[in-house]
Amino acid sequence: MLSFVCSLFIRVIAVVLIFALLLVHRLFLGPSETVSNMLTMTLLETSALKFVPRLFMRESEVEAIKAATQLIEPDEKVNTSLIQIPKYVKDADPTESEGEAVEEIKDIEIISVSGNTYKGHLMIVRDPSRVFLGVTNENFSAAGMSISELCEKYDAVAGVNASGFLDENGRGNGGTPIGMVISEGKILRKSDGNTTIAAFDENHILHVGKFTNEEAEALKLRDGAGWGPALIINGKPAEGETNRTGLNPRTAIGQRSDGAVLLLVIDGRHPNSLGAGYPDLIEVMLKYGAVNACNLDGGTSSIMHYDGRRISSIENISVAREIPTAFLVRQEAE
Repeated sequence: MLSFVCSLFIRVIAVVLIFALLLVHRLFLGPSETVSNMLTMTLLETSALKFVPRLFMRESEVEAIKAATQLIEPDEKVNTSLIQIPKYVKDADPTESEGEAVEEIKDIEIISVSGNTYKGHLMIVRDPSRVFLGVTNENFSAAGMSISELCEKYDAVAGVNASGFLDENGRGNGGTPIGMVISEGKILRKSDGNTTIAAFDENHILHVGKFTNEEAEALKLRDGAGWGPALIINGKPAEGETNRTGLNPRTAIGQRSDGAVLLLVIDGRHPNSLGAGYPDLIEVMLKYGAVNACNLDGGTSSIMHYDGRRISSIENISVAREIPTAFLVRQEAE
Protein backbone atom coordinates (compact mmCIF):
# COMPACT_ATOMS: atom_id res chain seq x y z
CA MET A 1 0.00 0.00 0.00
CA LEU A 2 2.79 2.38 0.94
CA SER A 3 4.63 1.70 -2.31
CA PHE A 4 1.44 2.38 -4.29
CA VAL A 5 0.95 5.73 -2.52
CA CYS A 6 4.58 6.70 -3.15
CA SER A 7 4.30 5.73 -6.80
CA LEU A 8 1.09 7.71 -7.18
CA PHE A 9 2.67 10.74 -5.49
CA ILE A 10 5.67 10.63 -7.81
CA ARG A 11 3.38 10.40 -10.85
CA VAL A 12 1.33 13.38 -9.70
CA ILE A 13 4.49 15.44 -9.14
CA ALA A 14 5.76 14.43 -12.59
CA VAL A 15 2.49 15.46 -14.25
CA VAL A 16 2.53 18.81 -12.41
CA LEU A 17 6.12 19.44 -13.50
CA ILE A 18 5.32 18.55 -17.11
CA PHE A 19 2.36 20.94 -17.15
CA ALA A 20 4.48 23.64 -15.50
CA LEU A 21 7.19 23.24 -18.14
CA LEU A 22 4.63 23.33 -20.93
CA LEU A 23 3.11 26.47 -19.46
CA VAL A 24 6.48 28.21 -19.16
CA HIS A 25 7.38 27.08 -22.67
CA ARG A 26 4.08 28.51 -23.91
CA LEU A 27 4.74 31.81 -22.19
CA PHE A 28 8.23 32.10 -23.66
CA LEU A 29 7.38 30.98 -27.19
CA GLY A 30 3.63 31.59 -27.36
CA PRO A 31 1.70 34.08 -29.48
CA SER A 32 2.15 37.08 -27.15
CA GLU A 33 5.48 38.77 -27.84
CA THR A 34 4.85 41.31 -25.06
CA VAL A 35 4.33 38.58 -22.42
CA SER A 36 7.35 36.64 -23.67
CA ASN A 37 9.61 39.69 -23.56
CA MET A 38 8.37 40.79 -20.16
CA LEU A 39 8.86 37.33 -18.65
CA THR A 40 12.31 37.06 -20.20
CA MET A 41 13.45 40.43 -18.88
CA THR A 42 11.94 39.81 -15.45
CA LEU A 43 14.05 36.66 -15.10
CA LEU A 44 17.18 38.13 -16.69
CA GLU A 45 17.14 40.93 -14.12
CA THR A 46 17.44 38.43 -11.26
CA SER A 47 20.71 36.97 -10.02
CA ALA A 48 19.57 33.40 -9.42
CA LEU A 49 17.08 32.76 -12.25
CA LYS A 50 18.62 34.52 -15.26
CA PHE A 51 19.50 31.11 -16.73
CA VAL A 52 15.83 30.09 -17.15
CA PRO A 53 15.08 31.92 -20.45
CA ARG A 54 18.07 30.19 -22.02
CA LEU A 55 16.46 26.82 -21.31
CA PHE A 56 13.71 27.66 -23.81
CA MET A 57 15.35 30.16 -26.16
CA ARG A 58 18.53 30.46 -28.19
CA GLU A 59 21.16 32.90 -26.93
CA SER A 60 20.62 35.07 -30.00
CA GLU A 61 16.90 35.35 -29.16
CA VAL A 62 17.67 36.34 -25.57
CA GLU A 63 20.16 38.99 -26.72
CA ALA A 64 17.65 40.34 -29.24
CA ILE A 65 15.06 40.83 -26.49
CA LYS A 66 17.63 42.54 -24.26
CA ALA A 67 18.56 44.92 -27.07
CA ALA A 68 14.93 45.68 -27.93
CA THR A 69 14.03 46.55 -24.33
CA GLN A 70 17.10 48.61 -23.52
CA LEU A 71 16.52 52.18 -22.41
CA ILE A 72 18.16 54.94 -24.43
CA GLU A 73 19.48 57.38 -21.86
CA PRO A 74 19.30 61.10 -22.67
CA ASP A 75 22.67 62.06 -24.13
CA GLU A 76 23.28 65.26 -22.19
CA LYS A 77 24.76 66.55 -18.97
CA VAL A 78 22.67 67.80 -16.08
CA ASN A 79 21.80 71.50 -16.38
CA THR A 80 22.34 72.71 -12.82
CA SER A 81 20.44 75.95 -13.49
CA LEU A 82 17.21 73.91 -13.56
CA ILE A 83 17.62 73.20 -9.83
CA GLN A 84 17.07 76.16 -7.51
CA ILE A 85 17.47 75.14 -3.89
CA PRO A 86 15.83 77.54 -1.43
CA LYS A 87 17.46 78.43 1.87
CA TYR A 88 15.96 76.29 4.58
CA VAL A 89 16.03 77.39 8.21
CA LYS A 90 14.52 75.18 10.88
CA ASP A 91 11.67 76.88 12.78
CA ALA A 92 12.32 80.15 10.95
CA ASP A 93 9.61 82.78 10.57
CA PRO A 94 9.85 84.11 7.00
CA THR A 95 8.01 87.31 8.01
CA GLU A 96 10.84 88.21 10.40
CA SER A 97 13.75 87.52 8.04
CA GLU A 98 15.85 90.27 6.55
CA GLY A 99 17.48 90.14 3.14
CA GLU A 100 17.31 86.69 1.54
CA ALA A 101 13.98 84.92 1.95
CA VAL A 102 13.98 81.71 3.96
CA GLU A 103 11.54 78.84 4.16
CA GLU A 104 10.73 76.73 7.19
CA ILE A 105 12.15 73.26 6.72
CA LYS A 106 9.65 70.45 6.59
CA ASP A 107 10.06 66.91 7.79
CA ILE A 108 10.50 63.88 5.55
CA GLU A 109 7.30 62.87 3.77
CA ILE A 110 6.48 59.30 2.73
CA ILE A 111 3.81 58.70 0.08
CA SER A 112 2.29 55.38 -0.98
CA VAL A 113 2.41 54.83 -4.74
CA SER A 114 0.78 52.14 -6.87
CA GLY A 115 0.14 51.03 -10.43
CA ASN A 116 -1.35 48.09 -12.28
CA THR A 117 1.37 45.68 -11.20
CA TYR A 118 3.06 47.31 -8.21
CA LYS A 119 2.88 49.06 -4.87
CA GLY A 120 5.62 51.03 -3.21
CA HIS A 121 6.70 54.12 -1.31
CA LEU A 122 8.16 57.48 -2.27
CA MET A 123 10.19 59.36 0.32
CA ILE A 124 10.52 63.12 -0.22
CA VAL A 125 13.46 64.78 1.56
CA ARG A 126 13.02 68.54 1.29
CA ASP A 127 16.62 69.43 2.24
CA PRO A 128 19.05 67.74 -0.21
CA SER A 129 22.05 68.54 2.00
CA ARG A 130 20.83 65.80 4.34
CA VAL A 131 21.19 63.05 1.70
CA PHE A 132 24.58 61.33 1.44
CA LEU A 133 26.08 57.94 0.57
CA GLY A 134 26.90 55.54 3.38
CA VAL A 135 29.34 52.66 2.81
CA THR A 136 30.21 49.48 4.65
CA ASN A 137 33.89 50.43 4.66
CA GLU A 138 36.11 52.56 2.47
CA ASN A 139 37.98 49.73 0.73
CA PHE A 140 35.05 47.29 0.51
CA SER A 141 37.17 44.52 1.99
CA ALA A 142 34.39 42.82 3.94
CA ALA A 143 30.82 41.65 3.49
CA GLY A 144 28.09 44.23 3.07
CA MET A 145 25.69 45.47 5.74
CA SER A 146 21.93 45.54 5.95
CA ILE A 147 20.21 48.88 5.45
CA SER A 148 19.38 49.05 9.16
CA GLU A 149 23.04 48.47 10.05
CA LEU A 150 24.14 51.23 7.67
CA CYS A 151 21.58 53.62 9.18
CA GLU A 152 22.84 52.75 12.65
CA LYS A 153 26.49 53.18 11.62
CA TYR A 154 25.87 56.73 10.42
CA ASP A 155 23.05 57.58 12.86
CA ALA A 156 20.84 58.19 9.83
CA VAL A 157 17.08 58.60 10.10
CA ALA A 158 16.35 56.95 6.74
CA GLY A 159 17.89 55.23 3.78
CA VAL A 160 17.50 53.18 0.60
CA ASN A 161 19.87 50.78 -1.15
CA ALA A 162 22.17 52.25 -3.81
CA SER A 163 24.93 50.43 -5.77
CA GLY A 164 24.64 47.19 -7.59
CA PHE A 165 27.21 44.63 -6.46
CA LEU A 166 28.87 41.39 -7.49
CA ASP A 167 26.26 38.72 -6.89
CA GLU A 168 27.01 35.55 -8.85
CA ASN A 169 23.96 33.28 -8.82
CA GLY A 170 22.44 35.35 -6.03
CA ARG A 171 25.10 34.23 -3.55
CA GLY A 172 27.15 37.42 -3.22
CA ASN A 173 27.93 38.83 0.22
CA GLY A 174 27.09 42.40 -0.77
CA GLY A 175 30.64 43.58 -0.23
CA THR A 176 31.85 44.56 -3.72
CA PRO A 177 29.98 47.41 -5.45
CA ILE A 178 29.79 47.85 -9.22
CA GLY A 179 30.64 51.23 -10.72
CA MET A 180 31.89 54.44 -9.16
CA VAL A 181 31.41 55.08 -5.44
CA ILE A 182 31.85 58.51 -3.85
CA SER A 183 31.23 59.08 -0.15
CA GLU A 184 31.57 62.38 1.71
CA GLY A 185 33.83 63.84 -0.97
CA LYS A 186 36.11 60.79 -1.43
CA ILE A 187 36.19 58.65 -4.58
CA LEU A 188 36.32 55.19 -3.00
CA ARG A 189 35.82 53.26 -6.23
CA LYS A 190 36.82 54.72 -9.58
CA SER A 191 34.65 54.95 -12.65
CA ASP A 192 34.68 52.04 -15.09
CA GLY A 193 33.54 54.38 -17.86
CA ASN A 194 30.43 52.34 -18.62
CA THR A 195 28.28 52.51 -15.51
CA THR A 196 25.84 55.36 -14.96
CA ILE A 197 26.18 57.20 -11.66
CA ALA A 198 23.77 59.24 -9.55
CA ALA A 199 25.75 61.70 -7.43
CA PHE A 200 25.29 64.96 -5.54
CA ASP A 201 27.76 67.82 -5.95
CA GLU A 202 28.90 70.13 -3.16
CA ASN A 203 25.90 72.39 -3.91
CA HIS A 204 23.58 69.41 -3.31
CA ILE A 205 22.49 69.10 -6.95
CA LEU A 206 21.98 65.56 -8.25
CA HIS A 207 23.96 64.65 -11.37
CA VAL A 208 22.97 61.63 -13.46
CA GLY A 209 25.00 60.08 -16.27
CA LYS A 210 28.35 58.50 -17.08
CA PHE A 211 31.39 60.35 -15.75
CA THR A 212 35.13 59.80 -15.82
CA ASN A 213 37.10 60.18 -12.60
CA GLU A 214 38.38 63.54 -13.85
CA GLU A 215 34.85 64.75 -14.60
CA ALA A 216 33.69 63.68 -11.14
CA GLU A 217 36.49 65.67 -9.54
CA ALA A 218 35.82 68.70 -11.74
CA LEU A 219 32.11 68.63 -10.80
CA LYS A 220 33.10 68.31 -7.12
CA LEU A 221 30.79 65.36 -6.63
CA ARG A 222 30.46 64.61 -2.90
CA ASP A 223 28.25 61.50 -2.67
CA GLY A 224 27.21 59.06 -5.39
CA ALA A 225 26.79 55.47 -6.49
CA GLY A 226 26.85 53.72 -9.83
CA TRP A 227 24.14 51.60 -11.40
CA GLY A 228 21.50 52.97 -13.82
CA PRO A 229 20.07 53.38 -16.31
CA ALA A 230 19.38 57.10 -16.14
CA LEU A 231 15.62 57.61 -16.16
CA ILE A 232 15.31 61.39 -16.58
CA ILE A 233 17.86 64.10 -17.39
CA ASN A 234 16.87 67.78 -17.48
CA GLY A 235 13.21 66.78 -17.52
CA LYS A 236 13.70 64.52 -20.55
CA PRO A 237 12.75 60.85 -19.94
CA ALA A 238 14.76 57.97 -21.34
CA GLU A 239 13.40 56.43 -24.54
CA GLY A 240 13.09 52.93 -25.92
CA GLU A 241 10.71 49.97 -25.99
CA THR A 242 10.17 50.37 -22.26
CA ASN A 243 6.73 48.73 -22.29
CA ARG A 244 8.47 45.37 -22.51
CA THR A 245 10.87 45.66 -19.56
CA GLY A 246 10.63 43.17 -16.72
CA LEU A 247 8.55 43.49 -13.57
CA ASN A 248 10.74 43.49 -10.47
CA PRO A 249 11.34 45.28 -7.18
CA ARG A 250 12.97 48.63 -7.97
CA THR A 251 14.79 51.49 -6.28
CA ALA A 252 15.34 54.93 -7.82
CA ILE A 253 16.55 58.38 -6.81
CA GLY A 254 15.53 61.75 -8.26
CA GLN A 255 15.50 65.46 -7.58
CA ARG A 256 12.87 68.16 -8.11
CA SER A 257 13.52 71.68 -9.35
CA ASP A 258 13.34 72.94 -5.74
CA GLY A 259 16.11 70.54 -4.73
CA ALA A 260 13.90 68.07 -2.87
CA VAL A 261 15.22 64.51 -3.18
CA LEU A 262 12.86 61.70 -4.24
CA LEU A 263 13.72 58.20 -3.00
CA LEU A 264 11.48 55.57 -4.58
CA VAL A 265 11.23 51.89 -3.64
CA ILE A 266 8.82 49.54 -5.42
CA ASP A 267 7.83 46.27 -3.74
CA GLY A 268 7.83 43.12 -5.84
CA ARG A 269 7.66 39.37 -6.24
CA HIS A 270 4.58 38.80 -4.12
CA PRO A 271 0.88 38.54 -5.02
CA ASN A 272 -0.21 42.11 -4.32
CA SER A 273 2.84 43.66 -5.99
CA LEU A 274 4.56 41.80 -8.84
CA GLY A 275 6.93 44.68 -9.42
CA ALA A 276 7.54 47.59 -11.78
CA GLY A 277 9.28 48.26 -15.07
CA TYR A 278 11.40 51.28 -15.99
CA PRO A 279 8.42 53.15 -17.48
CA ASP A 280 6.66 52.87 -14.10
CA LEU A 281 9.65 54.48 -12.38
CA ILE A 282 9.73 57.25 -14.96
CA GLU A 283 6.00 57.85 -14.60
CA VAL A 284 6.17 58.15 -10.80
CA MET A 285 9.24 60.38 -10.90
CA LEU A 286 7.69 62.73 -13.46
CA LYS A 287 4.40 62.81 -11.54
CA TYR A 288 6.20 64.04 -8.43
CA GLY A 289 8.29 66.60 -10.26
CA ALA A 290 11.67 64.97 -10.87
CA VAL A 291 13.96 66.92 -13.18
CA ASN A 292 16.68 64.28 -12.95
CA ALA A 293 16.34 60.65 -11.87
CA CYS A 294 18.25 57.38 -11.96
CA ASN A 295 17.51 53.72 -11.42
CA LEU A 296 19.47 52.10 -8.57
CA ASP A 297 19.99 48.43 -7.74
CA GLY A 298 16.78 46.41 -7.51
CA GLY A 299 15.52 42.91 -6.81
CA THR A 300 15.92 41.57 -3.28
CA SER A 301 18.18 44.54 -2.47
CA SER A 302 15.36 47.09 -2.92
CA ILE A 303 14.49 48.37 0.53
CA MET A 304 13.44 51.55 2.32
CA HIS A 305 14.24 52.14 5.98
CA TYR A 306 12.82 54.96 8.06
CA ASP A 307 12.85 55.84 11.75
CA GLY A 308 14.11 52.45 12.86
CA ARG A 309 11.85 50.25 10.75
CA ARG A 310 11.60 48.81 7.27
CA ILE A 311 8.96 50.48 5.10
CA SER A 312 9.20 48.31 1.98
CA SER A 313 8.25 44.66 1.57
CA ILE A 314 9.76 42.04 -0.72
CA GLU A 315 8.95 38.37 -1.19
CA ASN A 316 7.78 38.24 2.41
CA ILE A 317 11.46 37.98 3.38
CA SER A 318 12.11 39.17 6.93
CA VAL A 319 15.90 39.50 6.69
CA ALA A 320 17.27 42.29 4.49
CA ARG A 321 20.13 41.58 2.10
CA GLU A 322 23.62 42.82 2.80
CA ILE A 323 24.56 45.71 0.51
CA PRO A 324 27.74 47.78 0.00
CA THR A 325 26.23 51.27 -0.17
CA ALA A 326 23.05 53.19 0.61
CA PHE A 327 21.70 56.68 0.13
CA LEU A 328 21.06 57.81 3.69
CA VAL A 329 19.35 60.81 5.29
CA ARG A 330 21.02 62.62 8.17
CA GLN A 331 19.21 63.48 11.36
CA GLU A 332 17.90 67.03 11.45
CA ALA A 333 20.35 69.50 12.93
CA GLU A 334 19.53 70.61 16.46
